[in-house]
Amino acid sequence: MSQQANITAFDGAATPVSHTFMGEGITSVNGETVAIWREQNAALPYEAQGVITMKKRKLPSGIIRVACRVEIPVM
Repeated sequence: MSQQANITAFDGAATPVSHTFMGEGITSVNGETVAIWREQNAALPYEAQGVITMKKRKLPSGIIRVACRVEIPVM
């Protein structure tokens, strides 16, 4: 399996700041593939960093379902 690429996203501030999410790994559970990226910001505790989760599953009908979830904790 290939290596996960980093994801860079910009916030909506007047002067945009980029946020880089580093790959944490890919797992496969019950036919569903899950990939996780976490923002690596040394100024924030681990629990307060943003997370991107992508899930891929092939349905019995043959359709591939992909879901993406972005979690940004508010302190």
